[in-house]
Amino acid sequence: NLKDATCFYANAIRSQGGRAMSYFGELFTTHDGIYATSVAEQLADCLDIAVIDYNFYDGYSLSPDARVLPMLANYMASVGYKQIMVGAYAEQWERVKKSAELLPVISRTLSTSLAQPSVIGYEVGGLQRHLDTHLAGTLDLDKLQALRVQPPAPTTASTGKKLTVGILASTSNYYVWHGDRSGGVNVHREALLEAYNLLSTQPGFDVHVIGEKNLQEGDLLLQRLDAIVVPHQAALPASIKQQLKAYWKKGGTLVQDMRLGEFDENGKPVYDWMHEVFGIENITWRPRGGIFLTDDGQILRLKPARKLYTGHAAMTPRPGYRLLATDILNKRQGIMVRGERTLVFGFTPQLVEDATQAMWQQIFVREIANAVRCPTPTTCKTPPRSP
Repeated sequence: NLKDATCFYANAIRSQGGRAMSYFGELFTTHDGIYATSVAEQLADCLDIAVIDYNFYDGYSLSPDARVLPMLANYMASVGYKQIMVGAYAEQWERVKKSAELLPVISRTLSTSLAQPSVIGYEVGGLQRHLDTHLAGTLDLDKLQALRVQPPAPTTASTGKKLTVGILASTSNYYVWHGDRSGGVNVHREALLEAYNLLSTQPGFDVHVIGEKNLQEGDLLLQRLDAIVVPHQAALPASIKQQLKAYWKKGGTLVQDMRLGEFDENGKPVYDWMHEVFGIENITWRPRGGIFLTDDGQILRLKPARKLYTGHAAMTPRPGYRLLATDILNKRQGIMVRGERTLVFGFTPQLVEDATQAMWQQIFVREIANAVRCPTPTTCKTPPRSP
């Protein structure tokens, strides 16, 4: 009904020679009570311009996060919007008289967003000079003029074919985990944001944040993807898992960073991360960190951290699947398992925050590339560590 109503109004505008423009709030979030967000994936044909907004607030505190708008703009392009604007709202910061601190973040996030070909412009809201507590505020032109919004210079094209990678952002997952604050942070949202932030800056990657719409058979973007990465989407309908399996059976590569569809769309546990596809025999949750050994003798240390959710999942692989990082105390288990065009982590390597952060992020990027370029689990061994 929401789709039908929106398209009805949009077509009325178009019939009079106008252009239809619609606003969307932050979609993959923990706050604001914004529901029915999956309608965004159904309206691309009805709307001429979509505006995707963010107010730098996580529902609990101010959040100067420059990653959100570029990720959302990328997603809107993936689900079919041809012209997109990004909106940066500062009213939460203005309310506590801190908006001046947000200006560099707004400049950075808008500039990064404008580098995407589908993003045609931006808006800034909430920067107001309050004359009196009983009067409406006026625009603060000094703050607006302090913004430095300019798309980054084009980067030198990398040689060789890029890997085209889709990062799944499932609205079903966020309906179930709306408001989750385990450890004081919504790890589902963090895993998505950091996966995009990390992979989209790699010179050999062409990254698209995809929705459930893109998994449907015949989707043009799906046909271009070398791999789909599922970043901590713990609640997925069985139909979505079947579509992911179908993509894999047709030759695509699947990667999960932890807990792909362990719950259904109603939050009922199903105790399965697509075990058959990813070669998981069983999982044991470890509340603490661990020490792991790669097949070339490299020692990897994993410490518990707030964003790593609940320790890590120690996985026992099925026959024919390979441990990339073996627990030194239990040689049958590990935290990275490779199969034929599959890769599963028992934690979220992109969210490591300690001194090993750069190492784990490098491993995350490298092993995703290996899973695509070396389709069988016995090829592409971990290279020796640099001195």
